[in-house]
Amino acid sequence: MIRIRISDPGAILRIVILIFFTLLISVTALALAVFLLWGVDGASGRLAGEAVPRPAPTPTETVSPLATPVAAGLTTLRSAALGITLAYPADWFQHQVGLRLVLSPAVDPPDLARGDATAFWVGLAPAETADPAALLAAALTRLPASARRVDAGQVSLAGQSWDFVEILFEDSNGLTGRARLLATVRLDGGYILGMQSPADRWEAVSPLFRGMLNSFRFTTENVLRPTDATLPPTPTPTPTPRIYVVQSGDTLSAIAARFNVTVEALMARNGIDDPRYLRTGQRLIIPDRRR
Repeated sequence: MIRIRISDPGAILRIVILIFFTLLISVTALALAVFLLWGVDGASGRLAGEAVPRPAPTPTETVSPLATPVAAGLTTLRSAALGITLAYPADWFQHQVGLRLVLSPAVDPPDLARGDATAFWVGLAPAETADPAALLAAALTRLPASARRVDAGQVSLAGQSWDFVEILFEDSNGLTGRARLLATVRLDGGYILGMQSPADRWEAVSPLFRGMLNSFRFTTENVLRPTDATLPPTPTPTPTPRIYVVQSGDTLSAIAARFNVTVEALMARNGIDDPRYLRTGQRLIIPDRRR
């Protein structure tokens, strides 16, 4: 048997303390290594290297721009011949076609049988055809035979009950249009309202149509109703302004020279302060030619 004699009792205490701290450091290092390699996120129970799932993003509603922006706001139209008033975009044009007033962004009267036409129109019918169903049937005959009904019913507008029908149609060029027609009888005449646009733009332009409908009112004037013998007075036609759409590279001086007008007149007619400010696609109203 080997016997170890330690003459200094304090040495034993120092050895014990050294062994304790050595073991403590070793255990701490081992625990840290395990945590780094296999650590667990205590809050969620996921491994440290595991991807944290993110909440799905909230979808953002996409609002299509109006097919025909109301650049200059609304202006009020009052027709003594039709006995109505309504607001419409100031940059649209009026087209009188017989007993029908057509409002459209097109400079020329639009072909309402085309699927790419955008228009809002008001018509007045003789007394003998003043039946909403007959008015709607007559209006549908002006559209291609491919027209199919997607909605129908009755609505209240300007203190009147109106029958309406909404349809989709395809023209001879394969273009699809959408239209809503409304008809009512007032006094001794029948009224029909129509609005249409390309089918793929209907949702975008509908707010504009609703605004025009909401502004529609009958006037209290003595309107000469149409009969077989008499027609309402034809309003004096107003000159249709010439419109030029700015192309890339255009300048005001070049446009003025092209239409034989002065730069000053062109700026004044379109409210332009800086002749250098032009944007592609901008619509310019060409004033009367200089003398």
